[in-house]
Amino acid sequence: MAQDAAMYVLNLLQNDDEFCALVSGGAANILCTGDMLVTVLHNSEITRRDTSATGVLAVSVQDAGEMRQVGDIFRQSVVVRGLDRLNGFSAIRSVREKCIELLDGVGAQLDEAKGGVISITYQSRSGHRVDRTYNVDFESTIFTATVQYAPREA
Repeated sequence: MAQDAAMYVLNLLQNDDEFCALVSGGAANILCTGDMLVTVLHNSEITRRDTSATGVLAVSVQDAGEMRQVGDIFRQSVVVRGLDRLNGFSAIRSVREKCIELLDGVGAQLDEAKGGVISITYQSRSGHRVDRTYNVDFESTIFTATVQYAPREA
């Protein structure tokens, strides 16, 4: 389980065998944006080259914030990015398509009866982009989640 929509998305992606097969290094390289380091990408590139794999180097999951809708209902945004380099766009496209298949319309209970993700909805994608800092190609796939938190105890 998870504390919010972003953690739920991260857990779901890390635990889906078909999704992990699209990522060099599998679940170990599906990380929160803050944990995505240049060394992770570098090591994944070495692994991919040594194993003749074709998956993306890594996938990052970003908690992109929340906004109160009404009462205890919030809308949270989650951005999933397939990160790659020198491998064309098809592996990134496969990550996007699998993300949408796995996430669009799902819901889940949150940890410790704190509430639940009522539904996650695919919103948009950025298309092909290049990040010069990490020297990677990527695409951002944006999801919104309707989340209801349990009432706080007095």
